[in-house]
Amino acid sequence: MCDASVNVALGVNGSASNNSSDVIGEMCQAMLLQWVGFGPDAMSARQALELATRGQREGAEP
Repeated sequence: MCDASVNVALGVNGSASNNSSDVIGEMCQAMLLQWVGFGPDAMSARQALELATRGQREGAEP
C-alpha cells in the first residue's frame, strides 16, 4: 500500500478493544507481520515509526 502511495497510519483504538494503548507495540507488530510475509527487509523500524507519526498526521482531516 505504501508503494502505491496510499496513506497508511498505525495507531491504537482505546481501552474498549485494547487495554494497553501501546503504539510502540503496534509498530513492533506491524514490522513482525511484514517480516513474516515478505522477509526481513520488508519494513524497517524507521518505516514503522513514520507510519505511526507522519502517517497519522498526513491522514488527519483539516
